[in-house]
Amino acid sequence: MMQKYKNCNGFSLIEFLVIIAIIGIFSTLGVQGYRSIITGADTMKAGTELVQHLNDIRFRAFSENKHYKVQIVNGDNNTTIEVYEPDDDNSKWKDIDLVRKCAWEFNGTTVADNCLDTFCNSTINPTREVLPAKVIQKININKCINSECSQTIATAVKICFLFDGTIALPENDPHLLEGADNNILYLKSESTSNDNFSLNKIHKTGYVE
Repeated sequence: MMQKYKNCNGFSLIEFLVIIAIIGIFSTLGVQGYRSIITGADTMKAGTELVQHLNDIRFRAFSENKHYKVQIVNGDNNTTIEVYEPDDDNSKWKDIDLVRKCAWEFNGTTVADNCLDTFCNSTINPTREVLPAKVIQKININKCINSECSQTIATAVKICFLFDGTIALPENDPHLLEGADNNILYLKSESTSNDNFSLNKIHKTGYVE
């Protein structure tokens, strides 16, 4: 004799589809979260790489008793750090007080006559590149207009390490907001693939963090 079951332990088609949809949502969130962690780690790694390289250049300037000019140029998916030394036939750079004074007097457009070709504010000579260009992937680096980095400057970043380990900074930088600390150069390292970024500081003493 056949027995009929009124209750059946199972899922209806609608319930099954709901479960599949929930699994899909959580899977998507998991992948996005994983990607966010990876890209965030990439940005932190790039920032650390920048700090290490700039500190190496600072040590080189101090140990070799020579100024070095750093130029940071952004590409579509990377940033390139170039390092230049002074011309041998120009002795002005050896006067560190003049170099520092002239960097302060430079207002972004004109240079006092006695400050011409004092290295930090002079045009870069491509033949004086002393190190292989260092490329850091997946970030762009720009100069900030204040400590909060509410805005960045799109032009190439230039840093002048002096032979005493300090950096030369203009006394009246036209790019900075009024009231901004001019004893620190603020840099923003931004991911080229998302909104992740890190902020770095170069103190007038040359210390990079």
